[in-house]
Amino acid sequence: MKLMSRPKVGSLSILVFILFVSCISIVGKQIIGQTEVIEVVDASLKFQARIDTGAKRTSIHAINLSVSDSSEVMKDNIGKAITFTIVNELDESKEVTKIIEDVTKVKNPQGEELRYVVKMELAWGRVYSKKVTVSLRNRQRMKYKLLIGRNWLENDFVVDVTREVHD
Repeated sequence: MKLMSRPKVGSLSILVFILFVSCISIVGKQIIGQTEVIEVVDASLKFQARIDTGAKRTSIHAINLSVSDSSEVMKDNIGKAITFTIVNELDESKEVTKIIEDVTKVKNPQGEELRYVVKMELAWGRVYSKKVTVSLRNRQRMKYKLLIGRNWLENDFVVDVTREVHD
């Protein structure tokens, strides 16, 4: 007859430590679903947003981009005003003017593209609001017109993919 061995005290201590550290990292964080209603505060416009932990930066559907005193070299436009229209999934739109903070190179399945980056305040209900950099992109063919990236989520959220959408 073979006796089953008990786990060593060291193994149990490691397991308890891992569970403790995991719990601490969640304490104080909001739980958010994989899709949520997010308001672009600057425009008082709500979007059904996709929460994407794989995206470094938040991206919004923006059309009709117009840079004041525009240069053909996008990087030369940093610091200038840009006017654009944001459009949500209900086809509601608002014109917004912001200062270009940066130009970023984004890799996607179609290759690489340069995008203007602006700062926008985004709110999740009455619970949370944060001003972050957002890249401007025509997302017309995409289901979600607002993609929330890690720059908005970091240090404040845990994503629960089973969570139902709340308004």
